[in-house]
Amino acid sequence: MRENRSQAVRDLIALIPKNGGSRSDLGQEHQLDCHKRSDGFKDVYGRMAWDEVSPTITSGCHNPSKGRFLHPSYNRNITLREAALLQGFPKDYAFDTSHGKEAIALMIGNALPPPFIAAHAGALRDGLMAVEPKGAPS
Repeated sequence: MRENRSQAVRDLIALIPKNGGSRSDLGQEHQLDCHKRSDGFKDVYGRMAWDEVSPTITSGCHNPSKGRFLHPSYNRNITLREAALLQGFPKDYAFDTSHGKEAIALMIGNALPPPFIAAHAGALRDGLMAVEPKGAPS
């Protein structure tokens, strides 16, 4: 899926250092006008790093203006599939594409990571199994 970005944004993305760089690594002459007027959030137009924990995956994960969602090596945003994998979805999970990429991004960003839920449910099960119900025969 081709990203619909202005030439200025594509040029900015190409200048951001690979593997963890951000727009703050660039000189003032390379900042977008909106960032010249206000510092804003430091992670917007930031790259992920291969050797660091992923940022929180939000429903804005398909847009680099929403956070540190640029691919560590390529001049592009992470894909929705990459975001889903980082969030713990199985690689073969089939998203309903009939409502568009915004709906998929919302599902990914709003989800509690499936591995977290599995671990949490297992701990709850184990805890509940260890408790003897009130009034149970000894």
